[in-house]
Amino acid sequence: MTKEPFEHHCAALDYAEANDLVLVWEGTAAFEKRRRNVPADQFEVRPCITRRGITNCGLYPKAIEKAEWEAQCEAERRSGLYEKRARRHARMRERYS
Repeated sequence: MTKEPFEHHCAALDYAEANDLVLVWEGTAAFEKRRRNVPADQFEVRPCITRRGITNCGLYPKAIEKAEWEAQCEAERRSGLYEKRARRHARMRERYS
């Protein structure tokens, strides 16, 4: 991966989409969380030229986010929250059908 700056924020978004990456902007909570938790070889920080000047964006694989989401869903299933939520949704469907 190169460290050249993106010429425009759209170029950063296009690059992330084309390479199956998630893009987060510096100064956000998501950027700081990913910088701390994602291994350095998987989290790339690149400068990006925006209308407000140069800022950094972070890029990391979508697979990391997907794995976290699946782990969270599994934890909900194990805690019983999943079944409780499913019963509530079924009651709501019956009520409004």
